[in-house]
Amino acid sequence: MADLRSALRTSIIVLLAGDATMQALFPGGIVNISYRPTRKPLTLPVITMFDFGDRADDVVPLWDRNHQLDFWSVDLNVSEQMGQRAIELLDHAALTLPGDEGLAARVHVVSDLDATQEDADLSRKTIRVRILAYDFNKTYTVN
Repeated sequence: MADLRSALRTSIIVLLAGDATMQALFPGGIVNISYRPTRKPLTLPVITMFDFGDRADDVVPLWDRNHQLDFWSVDLNVSEQMGQRAIELLDHAALTLPGDEGLAARVHVVSDLDATQEDADLSRKTIRVRILAYDFNKTYTVN
């Protein structure tokens, strides 16, 4: 892995894509996940995600990362089911990070939103996951 951020993204994707319950919600059982899609067509249903965060401490290599996941479908029930399953998988999860990039010390769902309309052709459920993670491969200097 190139860095802690990539390792966290990868661990979330692997967790969601490898879950049989989540797979059952997608045609052919293949979970469709796109990181930061920009101006490209997406095939529904789809999970889109992006992340942001800050270094939480000047001395300790601790990062406070937030991952937003959006669950899109033409079926309101499918969006809800995808989002609920992701909450079950991610809330207080023990994420295993690939490589030797760091440690996810705390993972929890901090918010969820149902952005659906009864007469719309598209429905979305959004969750935000907060991850406190240690970066093993960084050395910080204190002045």
